[in-house]
Amino acid sequence: MKVGTMFQYKTTALLIVVFFFTGIASFGQSSDDRAVRSPATQHLTLLGFALGKSTLADVEAKLGKSQIRRCSREEEASKEICYLSRDGKAQAVFQAGFSGGWKELDGFKIISRTLNPNCYSQCAATSLARESFRTQGGLHLGMTRKEVMDLLGEPTHSKVNKITFQWHTRQPKSEPSSTKDDYWDVQDTINVVFVNSLVVEVKVQHLVTD
Repeated sequence: MKVGTMFQYKTTALLIVVFFFTGIASFGQSSDDRAVRSPATQHLTLLGFALGKSTLADVEAKLGKSQIRRCSREEEASKEICYLSRDGKAQAVFQAGFSGGWKELDGFKIISRTLNPNCYSQCAATSLARESFRTQGGLHLGMTRKEVMDLLGEPTHSKVNKITFQWHTRQPKSEPSSTKDDYWDVQDTINVVFVNSLVVEVKVQHLVTD
């Protein structure tokens, strides 16, 4: 047998073995392994409260009671509670809307007090430092546009004083579904507002739909 032919046989056999074990590994993957992880995941937590997991009650249990408000006139407007940093210069707003059954958090905001939005004029005081008002991934007030983009990448939409980042992913359902689709549709959105080239508001939303 020629050397070239023997080498070709050995190469083919090796490829068959590789494909065989690759197929076994893929077959053994769980739906969690096949689910796409959103780049926004590390920015879905604020002050230890995670969107899609924590509730308004969890927030109040740790930070104290805060007046529940609805800052929109829409019928399905989110329930919101807000808190002030120790120096009174930053606000943390937690939201629970239709995606979270008006109990589970599906959004939050970090707002500079300089904006002074009417809906959040009576936020509960806390002993928390302003520096702690940041996402788990490090998004916070006072950042520049470049710093935000270094952290999140290219925005989905961009304006002079606002940039938006949005991701659509799939999340496996924990229980069997009556429909053929065993995955939730997940939309993560981060809106960042600037004044004088610095971040004055961060809004994060985590919406899960069937």
